[in-house]
Amino acid sequence: MHWAINITKAIDEPEDITLENIQTLIDNITDEIMKKMPYGVSTLKHLERKSAAFGPFERPTHARTMPASDLDEEHKAVQYLNSRMIHYKYRCRFSYTEDFKRLIEIISPDKSQRLKSEERIVIPFFNRQNKLTHIQGRALDDNSLRYITVSLSQGSKVYGLDRIDNTKPVYVVEGIFDSLFLENCVAMTGSDLNTEDLQDCELVFLFDNEPRNRQIVQKVEKIIDMGHSIVLFNDTFEGKDINDMIQSGHTIEQVKDYIENNTFKSLKAKMKFTEWRKL
Repeated sequence: MHWAINITKAIDEPEDITLENIQTLIDNITDEIMKKMPYGVSTLKHLERKSAAFGPFERPTHARTMPASDLDEEHKAVQYLNSRMIHYKYRCRFSYTEDFKRLIEIISPDKSQRLKSEERIVIPFFNRQNKLTHIQGRALDDNSLRYITVSLSQGSKVYGLDRIDNTKPVYVVEGIFDSLFLENCVAMTGSDLNTEDLQDCELVFLFDNEPRNRQIVQKVEKIIDMGHSIVLFNDTFEGKDINDMIQSGHTIEQVKDYIENNTFKSLKAKMKFTEWRKL
C-alpha cells in the first residue's frame, strides 16, 4: 500500500509535511478503502465521514457509487447523458448505481423504506459549505418515477450551490441538466421559490418556456415583484427549456445571446411581462 509508505515518510521527514500533502494522503487512503468495497456499495457515506473528519471539500469525484466519467461509452447511463447532450467534462458530477434503494439504506436507512431496488443515475446536491444535502436518482427506464430526491438535511432543493460565485450574476433555472449549459447557474428543483441560500447573490431567473398558464404567470410575476431579474422567452426558440432548445438544434451561443438581450428587471420587467403573458 503506497499510502502506508507515505505515512512512514511523513513521520521520518516531518519538515516536508504540508496541508496539500496531508490532503493527498487522505485521498490515497480513501482510494485504497474504496477499491476493497463491493461494487454498488455507495462511497457517499465514506465521503460524509471524510468531510466530518477533515473539513470542507470541493466536488470530490468519489461522491458516488460509480462515477459516470469512469463508465464505458456503451453504458446506459452514459448513453442517457449523451442523449441529453451533456458535455463529457460534466460527467464527473453524476454517478451510476445498480441499486438506488441500497445506496440510500447505507446513507440514511430511514429514508429508504419506500424505495425500489433499481438502477439510477445518482445526482448529489451540496450546499455552499460543500456538505451533502440531497441525493437525487434519475430513472433509466420508462417504468419508474423519473426523479426521486432524498433529503439528508433541511433546506431548499437547489442544485449547484457549491459552485456559484456570488460576485457575478447567478442564473436560476428549473432543471439540473439545464444548469450545465450556463456559467454560474443553479437549478431550483423544488416547486417553491426559496432563495434563502442565495440572499447575497444577484439572481436572474429563467423559467421553462411553457404555455402561459395561471401558475406560470403567477411565478413570473412573483419574481419580478421580489426585485429579481427575469428572462422572458418568446416563440423564437423551439423547446421547453435550455436543454430542449440545445437538443432542437440551437447553439448555446444563440441561447446565451437571447438571454442577454431578453433579461429584464423592475419597471422594464413589468412592461415586458404584460406583453409576454398575452402571447
